[in-house]
Amino acid sequence: LCDARGTIIGTVGMTRVIDATAVHAGNEDAAVGLVLVHMRKHFAEPLTNAELAQIAGRSVRAFERMFRRQMQATPQQFLRRLRLRLACRELTTTRRSLAAIAVSHGFCDQSHFVREFRREFGLPPGEYRRRQAGPRP
Repeated sequence: LCDARGTIIGTVGMTRVIDATAVHAGNEDAAVGLVLVHMRKHFAEPLTNAELAQIAGRSVRAFERMFRRQMQATPQQFLRRLRLRLACRELTTTRRSLAAIAVSHGFCDQSHFVREFRREFGLPPGEYRRRQAGPRP
């Protein structure tokens, strides 16, 4: 959503209930939805495609094809981006160390987090934090 000047002021989306019945009926949206819910709840844990495929009720290869078709990313790419976006929120709302944020968001260490963050956003997380903080009075 944009205001009269074109500034983004919010987002719009739709939700619907997703349950196992729809997944077993072959509904791809429902299957991916259950996987997304699981990813969001367990983003800091190691998640394999085999585990996610089981949640979706598909073979690993069928799940990977379905997920890529629905989300325009592989499951692991999507999970990495989810972790990074959740870490962005923490970078701007807390003063926790980069190492603590890295580990709590599923990265093996601060170095791995910084490398992935820079690859996704084009700058290191410390710089992102400074820019988001704005000028100090």
